[in-house]
Amino acid sequence: MAVLAALNVTAPGGNATWSNNFQYSTGSDNDTRQGSDLISVSPEAAAKYVHTGSAYYFFYNSWGSWVPRFADENLLLGFNTLLANANGSLSYLPGQPYSGPSNLNTCWYGVGVYAKYRWNDWFSLAGRAEYLGSNNSWIFGNQGTGATTKSIGNHVTGDNLWEYTLSAEFHVVDNLMFRTEYRMDWGSNIYVTSTGGPQGLQSGGPAYYAGAEVVYSF
Repeated sequence: MAVLAALNVTAPGGNATWSNNFQYSTGSDNDTRQGSDLISVSPEAAAKYVHTGSAYYFFYNSWGSWVPRFADENLLLGFNTLLANANGSLSYLPGQPYSGPSNLNTCWYGVGVYAKYRWNDWFSLAGRAEYLGSNNSWIFGNQGTGATTKSIGNHVTGDNLWEYTLSAEFHVVDNLMFRTEYRMDWGSNIYVTSTGGPQGLQSGGPAYYAGAEVVYSF
């Protein structure tokens, strides 16, 4: 069973909007993950567990945008927030030593802020900063748990992921746009460095990305 609700608000002048979305469900939302995807244990220990599907999920997402009048509609500001909680259970597979199910409860949250300014008819500059975190590793996998893995039922370290992106947009002609982008990510073990072994060394970054694209509309 799922309960959905939404609330949308628009300023009288039409230059600002605020949207809210709610969801509560009594199922695990087709969550098919098992073992180490659910909690930080060794692969050998993970093989002994199964996600029973007994769970509930709660989501609240809020986002909005504003085009201030004082900037002659050249400035766009936006935000997005997320708060969610999930609870499930983990049991031993048949034939394995049994010590009873363990409750898995996780909370994750995030916020993003965005800004774009059109300097003239052919050039715009935009920035985006985002944060996503959680109290344990259930949702995002094993990130952030390398040095602090503990047994089932105990707290494991959470995830903290940060991102910043800067984009420059060039409108060459009416139907042709050129965009360049630079992005930096950092946080709790965001990527693995290959060392030639079965598993590389985890790193919190930062990791960098640069790209460009050409868009022609017709």
